[in-house]
Formats: sequence, C-alpha cells, structure tokens
Amino acid sequence: MVEAVSERLPVVVLRSNDVCFLGIVRSLAAAGIRAIAVTFSWSGSGPWYSEASRHLDEVHRIANPFEEPQRAADEVAELGAALLERFGERLLVLGSSDTNLVFLRDNATRFARFFRFVGDPAMEEGPFELLHKATCAERLEAGGVSAPFTRHCRSADDVDRIVDEMIYPCVIKPAIKDYGQSFYARHDGDKALSVDGPGELRSRLGEELAAGFDLLVQEKIAFDSVHDEIPFYLYADAGHRIRLAATGVKEKIQPFPFGTATVLRLSYHPELLEHAREVVQALAFRGILMIEFIRDAKDGAWKVIELNPRPWLFVDFYRRFGLNYLGRLVDDRDGQLVAGEDLQTADDETLALPPMHVSLPPACGEYLESLGRAARVQDVRDWLRGIAGARSLTFLDPDDPAPGLAELGDFASRWQLDAGSLVSCVREESCGV
Repeated sequence: MVEAVSERLPVVVLRSNDVCFLGIVRSLAAAGIRAIAVTFSWSGSGPWYSEASRHLDEVHRIANPFEEPQRAADEVAELGAALLERFGERLLVLGSSDTNLVFLRDNATRFARFFRFVGDPAMEEGPFELLHKATCAERLEAGGVSAPFTRHCRSADDVDRIVDEMIYPCVIKPAIKDYGQSFYARHDGDKALSVDGPGELRSRLGEELAAGFDLLVQEKIAFDSVHDEIPFYLYADAGHRIRLAATGVKEKIQPFPFGTATVLRLSYHPELLEHAREVVQALAFRGILMIEFIRDAKDGAWKVIELNPRPWLFVDFYRRFGLNYLGRLVDDRDGQLVAGEDLQTADDETLALPPMHVSLPPACGEYLESLGRAARVQDVRDWLRGIAGARSLTFLDPDDPAPGLAELGDFASRWQLDAGSLVSCVREESCGV
C-alpha cells in the first residue's frame, strides 16, 4: 500500500563521506525534505559525527560495497523495491562521495527500476558517463571547453605515445575511482602525482599500471596564487541554465598541493560564469556540479581541470550563507523553479563578511603540532583569530549542534584540552554557532 504523505517526497542519501552526507541531510531539512539515509561502515572508518544529527530519523544499513559489493547491491535493491511500494514512485538517490557514484553506476540498470538519478535532463540516467575522466575530457573537448592537454593511459601499450606527446610538467590521476579510493590510499591522500619529465613519467606510469590503475595524464597548469585556482559551484536546470552559482577560494589545502581545502572562503567570480555555462551546455547537464578552474599563467586563460557531478564537501557551508543547492534541486524535481528567474549568487553583504569554512581538526591541528609543546585553548583561539571573516566550522551548526560538539570533544581529547573551554572558545570565535 502506498504511504500517505503530507510532505514532499523524501530523498535517499548514501553515506560515505560524513561531511558531505551531513551537509546533504541538513540542506534537505532546510528545504522541508526528509532524508532516507543509507549507511555502511568499515574497519578504521569514522567517527560518524552525522549520526548525532537531529535530522536523521530513518537510517538503513547495508554492507560495505568495497568489501561485499554484491550483498550491498542486493540490499539497496531490496530497499528500493520497498520504497517504491511505500511511496508509489521512484525517489531521487544522492551519493556523498565519488565512490557512491561509482557504486550507483555499476548497478544503474538494476537500481533504475527503483530510483531516479541526478545529472541528465530527465533526472533518470545520472551523470555516470562523467565519472570516467577520459570520457569527460572528450565531452568537454567536443564542446569547445578549454582544458589542459590530456591523454588516457589504459595499458603499457599507451606509455610510449603518451611520453612522447605529453607537455611537461604533468600530473597523473586515476581515470576512474574505485570503492576504496585506492589511488589516494596508495599516495597518502594525494589526488594526483606531479611529474617533471619523460623519464619520470615512463617510470611512474609503469608503477601505477602495475598496481592496476586506469590513468589520466594531464598537462600541469602553472598558476600564480590561490585566486587562480577556483572551484565554481552551480545548479543547472533542465534547460541547462545555471540558476544558482558561487565560487570558493582555497585558503588552505591539506595535503598540499593535491589534497582537500580545509579553510575555504565563499566568493563569487563573475568572470567564470560564461566558462561554466560552456561546460553545462557541453555536458547537457542538469543538477549540482562543481567545476575546478585554473588560470594558466602562460596565456591567462581559465581552464577546466576537474568536474564533480554531485554535492560537494562544502554544500552545508554554502547553505548556511543563503545558497541551498539541495533546496534548488528538490524545487526543480517538483516543478517549483520559477520560470525566468534570475541567477542567484551570494549578495555583496554576505561576500563582505567574508564567510570562511574551517575544518578545525586537520587545519588547526597542524598548527598545534608545529608549536612543539602542549596545546592550550588559547592557541586554538589565536589560530582562529588569524582567519579573518565569519568563521563557520564543518560540523557545528547552530540548528543541529550535536555533530559539531561531538567533533570538538574528540579534538579536545586528542590535544588534551578541556572540552567545555574549547567549545566556549569556538562559539565565541565562530559565526552563528
């Protein structure tokens, strides 16, 4: 029997990355949408701070797809069948990591009977073609989008040609990720390897191919400052029109230079809008998309080096400052986008704050480690005050504080700080918490 619901249809959310997952759940809640959570764990994972969120009222646990892919797929299909019977139609499903998207892609034919995917114009087929970086690069090139010189390395037969053709220096990336993020694990969290010349490239490709990786080799773009490597966050509607847009400035990256931003400033770079529109049109994209732009120091041109067709780590941070990308998604799903509505960006008053995302444990932890002595709460205060603007911590949301308090408790324990004093310090030095 179909469940009678007075609210809008929920959204199914897979948890893999805790930050992104919690951001999705909070963003949906702010838009009046329930999240149906699908979670799994593994040895060495966690802690899962999202489990303390007040917004989680329905959680389904499955096997870890990395360890038991068939069992995990069976359990998601069983859940999908139950939800289809319960609600009378297929629900949207979102992933909180690239590995979630790979899992959905690998089972797309089976799961499509029960779920809808985000990325294509009909919200049916998903963005799965874009998960392979070589295929994505071909789509961008066909659409006339400016990007670095790129080659796909599938086997040892490709090495000689790529070594001869490549522009140096260059970087090596996994062309497609696996469930266990094996490339990152192999290289201490780095998302790419930097290579200076032909001999090193030949050696590196041999090593990575022997380890079983499908690879992308890309010209390394030289740029001058953090203002020349800009992620562009957007929502595009069924007509591939950008309806919501913002950018970010990566004030701190860990590990540098190919890691994740742990301090990021919300910004807007209007000069990138037309470039972003070219990408959306080339991909015929509908949904949430992050485009990584780099301004090439050689010619001053903005070039696309990365795409992410799902909610990103900072989606909750942007929501807190008035840009709810998941709210826009469900409005689009439900036919509630206003026709002819102007592009929404952060207003000047918000940008003037400026909003600053802070991932405290890795970013401040590095500073405390550098002191070479026992840490103090005052050290944390001093470090936070070195970040000018409206500081907003990853997990600590005033409307949903428990996950952030749990994270601060662990941080205090790690550095032998008084938890109560630390929480008071963070609340005094952060915006809206």
